[in-house]
Amino acid sequence: MNAKSPGRADPALLNGRGLRMSVVVARFNHDVTYEMRDRCVDRLQELGVLRQDISVVEVPGSFELPVGAMHQLTANRSHAAIAIGAVVRGVTDHYEFVARAAADGLQQVAIKCGKPVIFGVLTTDNMSQAKARIDQASTYAENAVEMSNIMRNALRT
Repeated sequence: MNAKSPGRADPALLNGRGLRMSVVVARFNHDVTYEMRDRCVDRLQELGVLRQDISVVEVPGSFELPVGAMHQLTANRSHAAIAIGAVVRGVTDHYEFVARAAADGLQQVAIKCGKPVIFGVLTTDNMSQAKARIDQASTYAENAVEMSNIMRNALRT
């Protein structure tokens, strides 16, 4: 194994060659989610995932992310799905319901499929906080590649 920094992934696990990735992006709050999508796809390519092996699918909102991820992991046979959304707190309870449904649903998809589902759903109090966290999308790409390689390596042993 290569030396790694504390709290960082082993660099050997960040090699995306041969991986198929799905990015499922919510259209709601698209001024945030589309930038996140672009940064995520760019980082996947930097890690060696070929552009033709990256599937990008749009869904209406964060509530629909689990179904989109499930479809991509099963029908598209992706190694991992990255779910990108932005749920911004409002004056109603809607925020709580959507954020919880997205989190619980994505976790269920990962468990049912036995494949990584990266939770890239921002949950913020306002839009400026969401925009300030757009760069986290690069980390989502790294997490997807790392987890896919962990899973691939586990199958080899």
